[in-house]
Amino acid sequence: MAEPRQTERADGRPHRVWISNWLSLLGALVFASSLLTAVFFFLAEPRAHGNVYSIILLFGVMPVAVFLGLALYVLGNLLERRRRQRQGDAYVPQLTLGSTRGRWTTAAVALLGLLYFLCSLYGSYRSYHFMESTSFCGQLCHEIMGPEYTAHSLSPHAGVRCTDCHVGPRPERFVAAKLAGLRQARLTLLGTFSRPIPTPVHDLPPPREACHQCHWPEDFVGSKLREFVYFLPDEANSKYYTSMLVHVGGNPPAVGGESGEQAGAGPGIHWHMRPDTKIEFIATDERRQEIPWVRVTDGQGKVTVYRTEDETRSDEVLLATYPIRVMDCIDCHNRAAHRFATPNRILNTAMIRGKVSPEIPWIKREGVKVLTAEYATRAEADEKIASGLRSYYQTQQAEFWEQKRDLVETGIAALLASYQKNVFPEMKAGWKANPDNIGHMVTPGCFRCHDGNHLAGEDRPIRKDCALCHDFVRQGKGPEIPPLQGPQEFSHYGKVGKLWKQTRCTNCHE
Repeated sequence: MAEPRQTERADGRPHRVWISNWLSLLGALVFASSLLTAVFFFLAEPRAHGNVYSIILLFGVMPVAVFLGLALYVLGNLLERRRRQRQGDAYVPQLTLGSTRGRWTTAAVALLGLLYFLCSLYGSYRSYHFMESTSFCGQLCHEIMGPEYTAHSLSPHAGVRCTDCHVGPRPERFVAAKLAGLRQARLTLLGTFSRPIPTPVHDLPPPREACHQCHWPEDFVGSKLREFVYFLPDEANSKYYTSMLVHVGGNPPAVGGESGEQAGAGPGIHWHMRPDTKIEFIATDERRQEIPWVRVTDGQGKVTVYRTEDETRSDEVLLATYPIRVMDCIDCHNRAAHRFATPNRILNTAMIRGKVSPEIPWIKREGVKVLTAEYATRAEADEKIASGLRSYYQTQQAEFWEQKRDLVETGIAALLASYQKNVFPEMKAGWKANPDNIGHMVTPGCFRCHDGNHLAGEDRPIRKDCALCHDFVRQGKGPEIPPLQGPQEFSHYGKVGKLWKQTRCTNCHE
Protein backbone atom coordinates (compact mmCIF):
# COMPACT_ATOMS: atom_id res chain seq x y z
CA MET A 1 0.00 0.00 0.00
CA ALA A 2 1.31 3.47 -0.87
CA GLU A 3 2.53 5.68 1.96
CA PRO A 4 0.01 8.37 2.98
CA ARG A 5 0.69 11.96 1.95
CA GLN A 6 2.65 13.99 4.54
CA THR A 7 3.18 17.68 5.44
CA GLU A 8 5.82 19.50 7.55
CA ARG A 9 5.20 20.58 11.15
CA ALA A 10 6.65 23.76 12.63
CA ASP A 11 9.51 21.81 14.23
CA GLY A 12 10.33 20.09 10.96
CA ARG A 13 8.85 16.70 11.95
CA PRO A 14 6.40 15.13 9.42
CA HIS A 15 2.76 14.31 10.24
CA ARG A 16 0.07 12.42 8.36
CA VAL A 17 -2.90 14.07 6.64
CA TRP A 18 -6.12 13.05 8.42
CA ILE A 19 -7.74 11.20 5.50
CA SER A 20 -5.04 8.59 5.88
CA ASN A 21 -7.04 6.80 8.65
CA TRP A 22 -9.08 3.88 7.37
CA LEU A 23 -12.51 5.11 8.60
CA SER A 24 -12.24 8.50 6.89
CA LEU A 25 -10.96 6.81 3.75
CA LEU A 26 -13.95 4.46 3.77
CA GLY A 27 -16.30 7.41 4.24
CA ALA A 28 -14.72 9.27 1.34
CA LEU A 29 -15.10 6.23 -0.89
CA VAL A 30 -18.76 5.73 0.11
CA PHE A 31 -19.49 9.43 -0.42
CA ALA A 32 -17.81 9.59 -3.83
CA SER A 33 -19.31 6.35 -5.15
CA SER A 34 -22.81 7.22 -3.88
CA LEU A 35 -22.62 10.69 -5.37
CA LEU A 36 -21.51 9.37 -8.75
CA THR A 37 -24.24 6.70 -8.67
CA ALA A 38 -26.85 9.33 -7.79
CA VAL A 39 -25.71 11.50 -10.70
CA PHE A 40 -25.95 8.52 -13.05
CA PHE A 41 -29.49 7.64 -11.95
CA PHE A 42 -30.48 11.30 -12.04
CA LEU A 43 -29.43 11.54 -15.68
CA ALA A 44 -31.04 8.16 -16.50
CA GLU A 45 -34.33 8.89 -14.69
CA PRO A 46 -36.20 10.36 -17.71
CA ARG A 47 -35.61 7.07 -19.54
CA ALA A 48 -36.73 4.94 -16.58
CA HIS A 49 -40.38 5.93 -17.23
CA GLY A 50 -41.18 6.21 -13.54
CA ASN A 51 -39.74 2.83 -12.57
CA VAL A 52 -40.52 2.49 -8.88
CA TYR A 53 -37.22 0.86 -7.92
CA SER A 54 -35.00 3.38 -9.72
CA ILE A 55 -36.89 6.22 -8.00
CA ILE A 56 -36.47 4.56 -4.60
CA LEU A 57 -32.75 4.09 -5.27
CA LEU A 58 -32.29 7.69 -6.44
CA PHE A 59 -34.38 9.55 -3.87
CA GLY A 60 -34.32 7.08 -1.00
CA VAL A 61 -31.15 4.97 -0.90
CA MET A 62 -28.59 7.29 -2.46
CA PRO A 63 -29.17 10.31 -0.15
CA VAL A 64 -28.78 8.00 2.85
CA ALA A 65 -25.55 6.58 1.39
CA VAL A 66 -24.16 10.09 0.75
CA PHE A 67 -24.89 11.18 4.32
CA LEU A 68 -23.42 7.90 5.61
CA GLY A 69 -20.19 8.57 3.73
CA LEU A 70 -19.94 12.10 5.15
CA ALA A 71 -20.68 10.81 8.65
CA LEU A 72 -17.94 8.15 8.40
CA TYR A 73 -15.46 10.73 7.16
CA VAL A 74 -16.17 13.13 10.03
CA LEU A 75 -16.18 10.31 12.59
CA GLY A 76 -12.83 9.06 11.30
CA ASN A 77 -11.33 12.54 11.62
CA LEU A 78 -12.62 12.93 15.19
CA LEU A 79 -11.18 9.58 16.20
CA GLU A 80 -7.88 10.42 14.51
CA ARG A 81 -7.68 13.73 16.35
CA ARG A 82 -8.32 12.00 19.67
CA ARG A 83 -5.56 9.49 18.88
CA ARG A 84 -3.10 12.27 18.10
CA GLN A 85 -4.04 14.19 21.22
CA ARG A 86 -3.08 11.16 23.27
CA GLN A 87 0.29 11.21 21.44
CA GLY A 88 0.77 14.96 22.00
CA ASP A 89 0.24 15.76 18.32
CA ALA A 90 -3.15 17.43 17.90
CA TYR A 91 -2.52 18.95 14.48
CA VAL A 92 -5.56 20.77 13.02
CA PRO A 93 -5.48 21.87 9.36
CA GLN A 94 -5.84 25.62 9.00
CA LEU A 95 -8.08 27.24 6.40
CA THR A 96 -7.59 30.98 5.92
CA LEU A 97 -9.01 33.38 3.35
CA GLY A 98 -5.73 35.22 3.35
CA SER A 99 -4.25 32.68 0.93
CA THR A 100 -5.23 31.95 -2.64
CA ARG A 101 -5.62 28.26 -1.87
CA GLY A 102 -7.91 29.03 1.07
CA ARG A 103 -10.13 31.26 -1.04
CA TRP A 104 -10.42 28.69 -3.82
CA THR A 105 -11.15 25.93 -1.31
CA THR A 106 -13.83 28.02 0.40
CA ALA A 107 -15.44 28.91 -2.94
CA ALA A 108 -15.43 25.28 -4.07
CA VAL A 109 -16.99 24.06 -0.80
CA ALA A 110 -19.66 26.80 -0.95
CA LEU A 111 -20.48 26.00 -4.57
CA LEU A 112 -20.75 22.27 -3.89
CA GLY A 113 -22.84 22.93 -0.79
CA LEU A 114 -25.25 25.14 -2.76
CA LEU A 115 -25.49 22.51 -5.51
CA TYR A 116 -26.16 19.79 -2.97
CA PHE A 117 -28.80 21.97 -1.26
CA LEU A 118 -30.63 22.54 -4.56
CA CYS A 119 -30.45 18.83 -5.38
CA SER A 120 -31.81 18.06 -1.92
CA LEU A 121 -34.75 20.43 -2.49
CA TYR A 122 -35.52 18.75 -5.80
CA GLY A 123 -35.11 15.29 -4.27
CA SER A 124 -37.42 16.15 -1.36
CA TYR A 125 -40.04 17.45 -3.78
CA ARG A 126 -39.84 14.33 -5.93
CA SER A 127 -39.79 12.04 -2.88
CA TYR A 128 -42.95 13.62 -1.49
CA HIS A 129 -44.83 13.25 -4.76
CA PHE A 130 -43.51 9.73 -5.24
CA MET A 131 -44.79 8.70 -1.81
CA GLU A 132 -48.17 10.13 -2.84
CA SER A 133 -48.21 8.21 -6.12
CA THR A 134 -50.15 5.08 -7.00
CA SER A 135 -46.90 3.36 -8.01
CA PHE A 136 -45.50 3.77 -4.50
CA CYS A 137 -48.63 2.30 -2.91
CA GLY A 138 -49.21 -0.50 -5.39
CA GLN A 139 -45.86 -1.61 -6.78
CA LEU A 140 -43.45 -1.25 -3.88
CA CYS A 141 -45.14 -4.05 -1.91
CA HIS A 142 -46.30 -5.86 -5.02
CA GLU A 143 -47.20 -9.14 -3.30
CA ILE A 144 -49.48 -7.55 -0.72
CA MET A 145 -50.97 -4.76 -2.79
CA GLY A 146 -50.94 -6.62 -6.11
CA PRO A 147 -54.67 -7.51 -6.06
CA GLU A 148 -55.82 -4.02 -5.07
CA TYR A 149 -53.37 -2.32 -7.44
CA THR A 150 -54.48 -4.48 -10.36
CA ALA A 151 -58.17 -3.88 -9.64
CA HIS A 152 -57.54 -0.14 -9.29
CA SER A 153 -55.72 0.02 -12.64
CA LEU A 154 -58.81 -1.47 -14.34
CA SER A 155 -61.39 0.68 -12.55
CA PRO A 156 -63.03 3.99 -13.50
CA HIS A 157 -60.88 5.52 -10.73
CA ALA A 158 -57.58 4.42 -12.31
CA GLY A 159 -56.53 8.06 -12.71
CA VAL A 160 -57.18 8.84 -9.04
CA ARG A 161 -54.22 8.45 -6.68
CA CYS A 162 -54.56 6.03 -3.77
CA THR A 163 -53.80 8.83 -1.30
CA ASP A 164 -56.67 10.97 -2.58
CA CYS A 165 -59.12 8.48 -1.08
CA HIS A 166 -57.08 6.73 1.61
CA VAL A 167 -55.24 9.73 3.09
CA GLY A 168 -57.01 12.91 2.06
CA PRO A 169 -55.70 16.49 1.92
CA ARG A 170 -54.90 17.10 5.60
CA PRO A 171 -51.17 17.02 6.52
CA GLU A 172 -51.75 15.20 9.81
CA ARG A 173 -53.34 12.33 7.91
CA PHE A 174 -50.30 12.20 5.62
CA VAL A 175 -47.98 11.86 8.64
CA ALA A 176 -50.25 9.24 10.23
CA ALA A 177 -50.32 7.27 6.96
CA LYS A 178 -46.51 7.21 6.73
CA LEU A 179 -46.20 6.09 10.36
CA ALA A 180 -48.71 3.35 9.65
CA GLY A 181 -46.59 2.44 6.63
CA LEU A 182 -43.67 1.65 8.95
CA ARG A 183 -45.81 -0.90 10.77
CA GLN A 184 -46.94 -2.37 7.46
CA ALA A 185 -43.32 -2.55 6.28
CA ARG A 186 -42.47 -4.59 9.38
CA LEU A 187 -45.34 -7.00 8.64
CA THR A 188 -44.11 -7.28 5.07
CA LEU A 189 -40.55 -8.10 6.08
CA LEU A 190 -41.77 -10.71 8.58
CA GLY A 191 -44.34 -12.14 6.16
CA THR A 192 -47.09 -11.85 8.80
CA PHE A 193 -49.48 -9.64 6.82
CA SER A 194 -53.14 -10.63 6.41
CA ARG A 195 -54.29 -12.59 3.40
CA PRO A 196 -56.43 -11.00 2.05
CA ILE A 197 -56.04 -7.43 3.23
CA PRO A 198 -58.85 -6.81 5.76
CA THR A 199 -61.73 -4.73 4.48
CA PRO A 200 -63.37 -2.36 4.99
CA VAL A 201 -60.59 0.07 5.86
CA HIS A 202 -61.58 1.76 9.13
CA ASP A 203 -59.52 4.97 9.03
CA LEU A 204 -60.51 6.43 5.68
CA PRO A 205 -61.06 10.19 5.52
CA PRO A 206 -64.72 11.24 5.53
CA PRO A 207 -66.44 11.42 2.11
CA ARG A 208 -66.61 15.21 2.22
CA GLU A 209 -62.77 15.26 2.12
CA ALA A 210 -62.39 12.52 -0.50
CA CYS A 211 -65.46 11.46 -2.53
CA HIS A 212 -67.05 14.91 -2.59
CA GLN A 213 -64.01 16.43 -4.29
CA CYS A 214 -65.34 14.91 -7.52
CA HIS A 215 -68.86 13.67 -6.73
CA TRP A 216 -71.39 16.24 -5.55
CA PRO A 217 -74.38 14.76 -3.68
CA GLU A 218 -76.43 17.83 -4.60
CA ASP A 219 -76.19 16.84 -8.27
CA PHE A 220 -77.61 13.31 -7.85
CA VAL A 221 -80.91 13.88 -9.62
CA GLY A 222 -83.29 11.79 -11.71
CA SER A 223 -82.80 8.35 -13.25
CA LYS A 224 -80.31 6.74 -15.63
CA LEU A 225 -80.82 4.00 -18.20
CA ARG A 226 -78.51 0.99 -17.73
CA GLU A 227 -78.42 -1.74 -20.36
CA PHE A 228 -76.97 -5.23 -19.89
CA VAL A 229 -76.31 -8.16 -22.17
CA TYR A 230 -75.93 -11.60 -20.59
CA PHE A 231 -75.02 -14.92 -22.15
CA LEU A 232 -77.06 -17.83 -20.87
CA PRO A 233 -75.52 -21.18 -19.84
CA ASP A 234 -77.03 -23.12 -22.72
CA GLU A 235 -75.44 -24.80 -25.72
CA ALA A 236 -75.87 -21.76 -27.96
CA ASN A 237 -74.78 -19.26 -25.26
CA SER A 238 -78.00 -17.37 -25.99
CA LYS A 239 -78.11 -13.64 -25.39
CA TYR A 240 -80.43 -12.26 -22.75
CA TYR A 241 -81.10 -8.51 -22.71
CA THR A 242 -82.01 -6.52 -19.62
CA SER A 243 -82.41 -2.76 -19.35
CA MET A 244 -83.38 -0.87 -16.23
CA LEU A 245 -84.06 2.70 -15.32
CA VAL A 246 -81.93 3.25 -12.22
CA HIS A 247 -83.39 5.85 -9.88
CA VAL A 248 -80.33 7.79 -8.79
CA GLY A 249 -82.37 10.44 -6.95
CA GLY A 250 -81.06 12.15 -3.87
CA ASN A 251 -81.48 15.87 -4.58
CA PRO A 252 -82.28 18.04 -1.53
CA PRO A 253 -85.89 19.04 -0.81
CA ALA A 254 -87.45 22.05 -2.48
CA VAL A 255 -87.31 25.35 -0.60
CA GLY A 256 -90.14 25.46 1.92
CA GLY A 257 -91.11 21.86 1.23
CA GLU A 258 -91.10 18.85 3.46
CA SER A 259 -88.40 16.23 3.46
CA GLY A 260 -88.69 12.86 1.79
CA GLU A 261 -91.04 11.71 -0.91
CA GLN A 262 -93.92 13.97 0.18
CA ALA A 263 -92.01 16.99 -1.14
CA GLY A 264 -91.31 15.25 -4.43
CA ALA A 265 -87.67 15.76 -3.58
CA GLY A 266 -85.99 12.88 -5.28
CA PRO A 267 -86.70 9.43 -3.84
CA GLY A 268 -84.16 6.95 -5.09
CA ILE A 269 -80.86 5.38 -4.20
CA HIS A 270 -79.07 8.55 -3.08
CA TRP A 271 -81.89 9.42 -0.74
CA HIS A 272 -79.59 7.81 1.83
CA MET A 273 -77.07 10.63 1.37
CA ARG A 274 -79.44 13.59 1.50
CA PRO A 275 -78.16 16.37 3.78
CA ASP A 276 -81.50 16.49 5.66
CA THR A 277 -81.45 12.75 6.42
CA LYS A 278 -79.26 10.82 8.83
CA ILE A 279 -78.99 7.03 8.72
CA GLU A 280 -77.11 5.11 11.40
CA PHE A 281 -76.58 1.38 11.74
CA ILE A 282 -74.86 -1.32 13.75
CA ALA A 283 -72.89 -4.07 12.00
CA THR A 284 -72.08 -7.18 14.04
CA ASP A 285 -69.28 -8.42 11.76
CA GLU A 286 -65.99 -6.90 10.61
CA ARG A 287 -67.03 -6.73 6.95
CA ARG A 288 -70.31 -4.90 7.73
CA GLN A 289 -72.46 -7.51 6.05
CA GLU A 290 -74.66 -8.35 9.05
CA ILE A 291 -76.74 -5.30 10.02
CA PRO A 292 -79.45 -6.06 12.63
CA TRP A 293 -80.16 -2.45 13.71
CA VAL A 294 -80.85 0.74 11.72
CA ARG A 295 -81.87 4.20 12.94
CA VAL A 296 -83.24 6.86 10.57
CA THR A 297 -83.62 10.56 11.44
CA ASP A 298 -85.56 12.52 8.80
CA GLY A 299 -85.58 16.24 8.02
CA GLN A 300 -88.27 16.90 10.63
CA GLY A 301 -86.23 15.28 13.39
CA LYS A 302 -88.41 12.17 13.54
CA VAL A 303 -86.43 9.10 14.62
CA THR A 304 -87.34 5.56 13.51
CA VAL A 305 -85.47 2.44 14.64
CA TYR A 306 -85.59 -0.78 12.59
CA ARG A 307 -84.50 -4.16 13.96
CA THR A 308 -84.30 -7.61 12.38
CA GLU A 309 -86.86 -10.13 13.56
CA ASP A 310 -84.23 -12.60 14.75
CA GLU A 311 -82.26 -10.06 16.84
CA THR A 312 -83.11 -10.87 20.47
CA ARG A 313 -80.72 -8.45 22.17
CA SER A 314 -82.09 -5.14 23.40
CA ASP A 315 -81.04 -1.78 21.96
CA GLU A 316 -79.07 -1.07 25.14
CA VAL A 317 -77.02 -4.26 24.72
CA LEU A 318 -76.38 -3.64 21.01
CA LEU A 319 -75.32 -0.04 21.61
CA ALA A 320 -72.99 -1.10 24.41
CA THR A 321 -71.45 -3.95 22.37
CA TYR A 322 -70.98 -2.50 18.89
CA PRO A 323 -70.14 0.98 17.54
CA ILE A 324 -72.77 2.99 15.72
CA ARG A 325 -71.77 3.97 12.19
CA VAL A 326 -73.28 6.90 10.29
CA MET A 327 -73.97 5.72 6.76
CA ASP A 328 -71.84 7.33 4.04
CA CYS A 329 -70.83 6.75 0.42
CA ILE A 330 -68.49 3.81 0.96
CA ASP A 331 -71.07 1.70 2.79
CA CYS A 332 -72.47 0.95 -0.68
CA HIS A 333 -69.59 2.01 -2.96
CA ASN A 334 -67.11 -0.02 -0.93
CA ARG A 335 -65.29 -1.44 -3.98
CA ALA A 336 -65.59 1.59 -6.27
CA ALA A 337 -61.89 1.57 -7.15
CA HIS A 338 -61.03 -2.06 -6.35
CA ARG A 339 -63.76 -4.23 -7.85
CA PHE A 340 -63.05 -7.89 -8.57
CA ALA A 341 -65.18 -9.35 -11.35
CA THR A 342 -67.17 -12.54 -10.73
CA PRO A 343 -66.80 -15.52 -13.09
CA ASN A 344 -70.16 -14.65 -14.63
CA ARG A 345 -69.05 -11.09 -15.33
CA ILE A 346 -65.68 -12.27 -16.64
CA LEU A 347 -67.41 -14.50 -19.21
CA ASN A 348 -70.03 -11.92 -20.20
CA THR A 349 -67.41 -9.22 -20.72
CA ALA A 350 -65.04 -11.47 -22.66
CA MET A 351 -67.85 -12.69 -24.93
CA ILE A 352 -69.23 -9.20 -25.56
CA ARG A 353 -65.75 -8.00 -26.53
CA GLY A 354 -65.19 -11.00 -28.79
CA LYS A 355 -62.24 -12.38 -26.83
CA VAL A 356 -64.23 -15.56 -26.17
CA SER A 357 -66.36 -16.63 -29.11
CA PRO A 358 -70.07 -17.31 -28.35
CA GLU A 359 -69.79 -19.84 -31.17
CA ILE A 360 -68.08 -22.27 -28.77
CA PRO A 361 -70.88 -24.52 -27.44
CA TRP A 362 -71.52 -24.41 -23.70
CA ILE A 363 -68.57 -22.08 -23.12
CA LYS A 364 -70.57 -19.89 -20.72
CA ARG A 365 -71.52 -22.81 -18.50
CA GLU A 366 -68.15 -24.57 -18.60
CA GLY A 367 -66.17 -21.35 -18.27
CA VAL A 368 -68.03 -20.28 -15.15
CA LYS A 369 -67.59 -23.78 -13.73
CA VAL A 370 -63.77 -23.77 -13.96
CA LEU A 371 -63.42 -20.13 -12.91
CA THR A 372 -65.55 -20.65 -9.80
CA ALA A 373 -63.46 -23.56 -8.45
CA GLU A 374 -61.00 -22.94 -5.60
CA TYR A 375 -57.27 -23.00 -6.38
CA ALA A 376 -54.34 -22.74 -3.96
CA THR A 377 -51.91 -20.97 -6.28
CA ARG A 378 -51.89 -19.04 -9.54
CA ALA A 379 -49.95 -21.84 -11.24
CA GLU A 380 -52.54 -24.41 -10.16
CA ALA A 381 -55.37 -22.17 -11.38
CA ASP A 382 -53.75 -21.66 -14.80
CA GLU A 383 -53.11 -25.38 -15.21
CA LYS A 384 -56.54 -26.62 -14.06
CA ILE A 385 -58.60 -23.98 -15.87
CA ALA A 386 -56.85 -24.74 -19.16
CA SER A 387 -56.82 -28.52 -18.72
CA GLY A 388 -60.43 -28.59 -17.51
CA LEU A 389 -61.75 -26.79 -20.58
CA ARG A 390 -59.53 -28.74 -22.97
CA SER A 391 -60.66 -32.04 -21.43
CA TYR A 392 -64.34 -31.11 -21.78
CA TYR A 393 -64.09 -30.15 -25.43
CA GLN A 394 -61.86 -33.08 -26.32
CA THR A 395 -64.29 -35.59 -24.79
CA GLN A 396 -67.75 -33.98 -24.87
CA GLN A 397 -67.41 -31.79 -27.96
CA ALA A 398 -64.88 -33.82 -29.93
CA GLU A 399 -66.16 -32.79 -33.38
CA PHE A 400 -66.07 -29.09 -32.56
CA TRP A 401 -62.60 -29.53 -31.00
CA GLU A 402 -61.27 -31.12 -34.16
CA GLN A 403 -62.74 -28.45 -36.42
CA LYS A 404 -62.17 -25.30 -34.35
CA ARG A 405 -59.52 -26.08 -31.80
CA ASP A 406 -57.87 -22.66 -32.27
CA LEU A 407 -61.12 -20.95 -31.30
CA VAL A 408 -61.20 -22.86 -28.02
CA GLU A 409 -57.53 -22.18 -27.31
CA THR A 410 -58.03 -18.45 -27.92
CA GLY A 411 -60.97 -18.48 -25.52
CA ILE A 412 -58.93 -20.32 -22.88
CA ALA A 413 -56.12 -17.76 -23.15
CA ALA A 414 -58.60 -14.89 -22.74
CA LEU A 415 -60.19 -16.49 -19.68
CA LEU A 416 -56.81 -17.07 -18.07
CA ALA A 417 -55.85 -13.43 -18.65
CA SER A 418 -59.11 -12.20 -17.09
CA TYR A 419 -58.83 -14.62 -14.17
CA GLN A 420 -55.32 -13.36 -13.38
CA LYS A 421 -56.67 -9.81 -13.10
CA ASN A 422 -59.53 -10.70 -10.77
CA VAL A 423 -58.57 -13.65 -8.56
CA PHE A 424 -55.34 -13.91 -6.54
CA PRO A 425 -55.09 -17.31 -4.82
CA GLU A 426 -51.87 -16.63 -2.90
CA MET A 427 -53.39 -13.53 -1.30
CA LYS A 428 -56.82 -15.21 -1.00
CA ALA A 429 -58.28 -12.12 -2.71
CA GLY A 430 -61.09 -12.01 -5.23
CA TRP A 431 -64.83 -11.67 -5.62
CA LYS A 432 -65.59 -14.16 -2.83
CA ALA A 433 -63.29 -12.65 -0.22
CA ASN A 434 -64.07 -9.01 -1.04
CA PRO A 435 -67.85 -8.47 -1.18
CA ASP A 436 -69.12 -5.62 -3.34
CA ASN A 437 -72.13 -3.87 -1.80
CA ILE A 438 -73.36 -2.29 -5.03
CA GLY A 439 -76.38 -4.33 -6.11
CA HIS A 440 -77.46 -7.60 -4.57
CA MET A 441 -76.66 -10.34 -7.07
CA VAL A 442 -73.69 -12.20 -5.58
CA THR A 443 -73.41 -10.39 -2.22
CA PRO A 444 -76.17 -9.18 0.14
CA GLY A 445 -75.51 -5.54 -0.78
CA CYS A 446 -78.81 -3.64 -0.60
CA PHE A 447 -80.50 -6.60 1.07
CA ARG A 448 -78.39 -6.09 4.18
CA CYS A 449 -81.16 -3.67 5.15
CA HIS A 450 -83.78 -3.86 2.39
CA ASP A 451 -84.74 -7.48 3.07
CA GLY A 452 -88.24 -6.95 4.46
CA ASN A 453 -87.08 -8.30 7.85
CA HIS A 454 -85.98 -5.01 9.43
CA LEU A 455 -89.08 -3.85 11.27
CA ALA A 456 -90.14 -0.72 13.16
CA GLY A 457 -93.17 -2.35 14.71
CA GLU A 458 -95.08 -5.32 13.36
CA ASP A 459 -96.02 -3.87 9.97
CA ARG A 460 -93.43 -1.19 9.21
CA PRO A 461 -90.47 -2.85 7.46
CA ILE A 462 -87.65 -1.35 5.48
CA ARG A 463 -89.18 -2.14 2.12
CA LYS A 464 -87.91 -4.83 -0.20
CA ASP A 465 -89.27 -3.27 -3.36
CA CYS A 466 -87.44 -3.38 -6.70
CA ALA A 467 -89.08 -0.14 -7.84
CA LEU A 468 -87.43 1.81 -5.03
CA CYS A 469 -84.14 1.69 -6.90
CA HIS A 470 -84.94 0.71 -10.49
CA ASP A 471 -87.64 -0.13 -13.03
CA PHE A 472 -87.18 -2.85 -15.65
CA VAL A 473 -87.95 -1.49 -19.12
CA ARG A 474 -86.47 -4.20 -21.38
CA GLN A 475 -86.16 -7.97 -20.86
CA GLY A 476 -85.88 -10.85 -23.24
CA LYS A 477 -83.91 -13.62 -24.87
CA GLY A 478 -83.03 -13.96 -28.50
CA PRO A 479 -80.89 -12.72 -31.31
CA GLU A 480 -82.95 -9.54 -31.63
CA ILE A 481 -82.94 -6.83 -28.99
CA PRO A 482 -86.45 -6.52 -27.51
CA PRO A 483 -88.06 -3.06 -27.58
CA LEU A 484 -88.00 -0.66 -24.66
CA GLN A 485 -91.24 -0.67 -22.71
CA GLY A 486 -92.71 0.95 -19.64
CA PRO A 487 -91.95 -0.28 -16.10
CA GLN A 488 -92.59 -4.02 -15.79
CA GLU A 489 -92.11 -6.76 -13.24
CA PHE A 490 -88.80 -8.57 -13.34
CA SER A 491 -88.93 -11.82 -15.32
CA HIS A 492 -86.26 -14.37 -14.41
CA TYR A 493 -85.23 -16.58 -17.34
CA GLY A 494 -85.53 -20.34 -17.06
CA LYS A 495 -87.91 -22.25 -14.78
CA VAL A 496 -87.42 -20.06 -11.73
CA GLY A 497 -90.84 -18.48 -12.07
CA LYS A 498 -91.74 -16.34 -9.03
CA LEU A 499 -89.32 -18.17 -6.75
CA TRP A 500 -86.90 -15.25 -6.91
CA LYS A 501 -89.33 -13.22 -4.80
CA GLN A 502 -89.05 -15.63 -1.90
CA THR A 503 -85.29 -15.72 -1.52
CA ARG A 504 -82.13 -13.66 -1.95
CA CYS A 505 -80.32 -13.63 -5.28
CA THR A 506 -77.15 -14.68 -3.45
CA ASN A 507 -78.64 -18.05 -2.52
CA CYS A 508 -78.16 -19.11 -6.16
CA HIS A 509 -75.77 -16.62 -7.74
CA GLU A 510 -73.13 -16.61 -5.03
